[in-house]
Amino acid sequence: MQNHHYIIALLWIIWCTIHSFLASDTVNQWIQSKPGRYPNYFRLFYNLLAGISLAPVLWYGRLFEPQIIFHFTGVWTVLQIILVGIAIFFFWSGAREYDLAYFSGLRQIKFDEKASVESVNLSTAGILQITRHPWYTGGIIFIWCYDGQLSLSGIISDTIISIYFIIGAKLEEKKLVKNFGSQYTEYQDKVSMLIPFKWIKSKFKK
Repeated sequence: MQNHHYIIALLWIIWCTIHSFLASDTVNQWIQSKPGRYPNYFRLFYNLLAGISLAPVLWYGRLFEPQIIFHFTGVWTVLQIILVGIAIFFFWSGAREYDLAYFSGLRQIKFDEKASVESVNLSTAGILQITRHPWYTGGIIFIWCYDGQLSLSGIISDTIISIYFIIGAKLEEKKLVKNFGSQYTEYQDKVSMLIPFKWIKSKFKK
């Protein structure tokens, strides 16, 4: 590996760490304790900061000629198209079940609500009967397949982002169990967190 590969890894780790920290219960509780409408704007600020801070990381990764490790060609291209299609399906299906106004932060501002998971109802319909975190699942599939090739810097980035998604899902699970209690633990018993093993198994039983 060359020096810029280590820098790319470091930039992604920093971005993921900051993003995870801002989503933590510690930060959320501190924000919610503030008077006035400031807490209502936190979710929107969080999303904007994530997007803006992501730009320089992506920009740096594009500065260097990629060291290609693998190309999706022939039959692999068909597999790539199928996997990207599955990822898009997970994104689209998740968007149908999630409260997008809440996730964007706009609902909190419009209706004077604090950015707390407590204000969200537990949904287990649609794609959420297949996987508990369709956006994380779709995200992991998409980042590995969308480009048509795998470079060394891409593998480094995709590995770190995949780990970040898995850790993010686990941290989110703790919040959901804390908020919904047995209702969510029963849901966990029925539906897989990321890869829909339980759903696939249920289909074979039929």
